[in-house]
Amino acid sequence: MVGVVRLACQVLRVLVAKGSSGVGLPGPPGRGGSHGRKGVQGPSGRKGEPGPDGRHGEVGGKGKDGNDGKAGEDGKIGTVGPPGSDGKKGPKGDSCKSELQVHLNALKSYVDMKFDVLKGLVDKTMTRSANSVVEDEDVELGEDDDVMQTKMAGLQQQLTKTFTELTSA
Repeated sequence: MVGVVRLACQVLRVLVAKGSSGVGLPGPPGRGGSHGRKGVQGPSGRKGEPGPDGRHGEVGGKGKDGNDGKAGEDGKIGTVGPPGSDGKKGPKGDSCKSELQVHLNALKSYVDMKFDVLKGLVDKTMTRSANSVVEDEDVELGEDDDVMQTKMAGLQQQLTKTFTELTSA
């Protein structure tokens, strides 16, 4: 490049010595220009290798307690224990017997009353029917009346006997 500059200088001297017609050769090169503006940012590069592990931190404090667990299942049923001691003796049966006697007497009097009422109704009915029947049939009714009275007396004796047995038991 230095050679080109020398050559250009010599040519210039020759031209200047002859005289100039007004247009000549270009002069020596000027100063270099400044650098251009900054270009746009390029794409990011590949991810690098990870660095070494950092230092370990201090030990942390105690954490809070956890929740209580759910209740467990019941265990197996154990063996049956020995029998307990006998209880104290109850009252004598005399008190129960006397209460029963009272109830039986009340029942007996009630049945006797009903029996008397029924007997009265039967007698009343028989008397009415006997008054309305002819004399010949009166003899037959009288016989039936005797049979009926016998049966009623037997039933009354049987009922009395049953109540007596119940009260004495």
